[in-house]
Amino acid sequence: MSRLAGTCARLASGAIMMLLLGGCTVAANTIDQTEQLAAVTAVLQTDESIVLDVVSTGCTTIESIEARVEQIDDDTATLTLLQVSPDHCRRMPFSVQLEYSRASLGIEGKGFLLLNPIVPLPGRR
Repeated sequence: MSRLAGTCARLASGAIMMLLLGGCTVAANTIDQTEQLAAVTAVLQTDESIVLDVVSTGCTTIESIEARVEQIDDDTATLTLLQVSPDHCRRMPFSVQLEYSRASLGIEGKGFLLLNPIVPLPGRR
C-alpha cells in the first residue's frame, strides 16, 4: 500500500470512529493556508467538555493553541485548533491533553466537526 493510500485509510478510519463515538467527525480543512493547524492525535468528548490530545515537543500548553469555533447551523459548529505559539522545545514528541468546556467554546448541547485531521504521534510505531 502506498504511503498516501495508507494515510487516507487512517484518516477515513478515524472519521468513521469519531462518528461512532459520539457525533464528532473530521472534515476537510478550510482554514487560511498561512495558519498552522495543531497536530491532534485524539479527541474525547462529554456533555460538558472536549478533551483533545495534541502533539508537543515540550512547550505546548493550552495558551499555545487557539480554539476557533464557527457555527454551521443551530445544532452544529466547526472546531479548528490552531498552533498560535510555536513549540520550539526539542523533546521527543508526545501528546499533551487540552480540555475545553463546551460552554467556553459556545457549543453546549451541539455537535461539532473537527477540521484538524487526526494524526499519529510522530516517531512512534
